[in-house]
Amino acid sequence: MVESTSKVSSKTSDAKANDDVEQSLYAKRQKIYPREVHGLFAALRTMGVATLLGLYYFVPWLQWGERQAVLFDLPERKFYILNMVFWPQDFFYLALLLIVAALDDAQLKKFTELAHELDMAVLVEVHDAEELARALKLPTTLIGINNRDLRTFETSLHTTTSLLKNIPGDRIVVTESGIHQRADVESMVAHDVRAFLIGEAFMRAPQPGDKLAQLFQGFI
Repeated sequence: MVESTSKVSSKTSDAKANDDVEQSLYAKRQKIYPREVHGLFAALRTMGVATLLGLYYFVPWLQWGERQAVLFDLPERKFYILNMVFWPQDFFYLALLLIVAALDDAQLKKFTELAHELDMAVLVEVHDAEELARALKLPTTLIGINNRDLRTFETSLHTTTSLLKNIPGDRIVVTESGIHQRADVESMVAHDVRAFLIGEAFMRAPQPGDKLAQLFQGFI
């Protein structure tokens, strides 16, 4: 009886240890409180809000000849800024992000073809092997691997490293999310991943420029 109890206790301890190892691969979800972040971005946000409100309330009163200095002429499809005139075709996008988890194969193909017609680059974002297989069917060069599971918001850099073996050499891998310290960058570079999409780390940093230097100095 004592021996049986001991075996059960041992199995429970082993299971708990395995759970701890498994959970350690993932970062716990952390709440973000934007108003508690102080630094360059917060100052720029305040300046931006003040500037936009000033433009909103005062620019309509400015005149340029016989019209407003800044004018959206929707019927004529023109945009006036002082003596400059812009047409819709003067504005264009450079890249399109396609999230495989949010689109079916027909939509992925349709948007990829549209992007190529408009001479835009396409970044196809995946999170697991199934999504990667679908993404590789598309005639695109950029493959983004999101280390954050959009269903559970758990984050692990192992997501990128585990999918690399399935990606052909003619594709460029962009690792997304989960990059918070220089060791993370070094780990990705060691796996020959040299393109990064980083947002949260810069948003949390009081001085984003210093954070950029901390992460990539010596690599760029």
